[in-house]
Amino acid sequence: MPLECSPLRLAAVREFGVRVEFFDPSKDGHLWEMVQSIKDEKGEQEMLVIPPADLPQIMAGQGTAVKELLDEVDGRLDYLFVCHGGGGMICGATALIKEECPGCQIHGVEPSTSNVTTLSLQKGEIQFMKNPQTIADGSTNPTINQLTFDIIKEHV
Repeated sequence: MPLECSPLRLAAVREFGVRVEFFDPSKDGHLWEMVQSIKDEKGEQEMLVIPPADLPQIMAGQGTAVKELLDEVDGRLDYLFVCHGGGGMICGATALIKEECPGCQIHGVEPSTSNVTTLSLQKGEIQFMKNPQTIADGSTNPTINQLTFDIIKEHV
């Protein structure tokens, strides 16, 4: 988890008995570089890495929040604004909206100081931001992965 993650988020994760490994984006670079170095050092068997966005199952799970919203508004939604973050939530939302509310327009949003997805979409290729700063700690992604980038590029 990022060194400066929300204390509430950290406490919630620890309640599940998880051993948390911290990384400092300003020193360690990208999260996945840090994960790879830990795997190299400790071996695959010693850790289970749960990526925050780039597995279809995680995207589907994050999309359930939109299912709850659609249930609340009786399936009628014209616009949906979702934070890009790592891409999992917006990809899950996109899959669900396309199926259950096809007339709804989906718009991705992110802080101007941590806008790597917007920059990547503008340049047509994945970009990297060194140490993005924002109080929205779920949006402090220095980059986006290929799977979520491709889905956002095509469907959002």
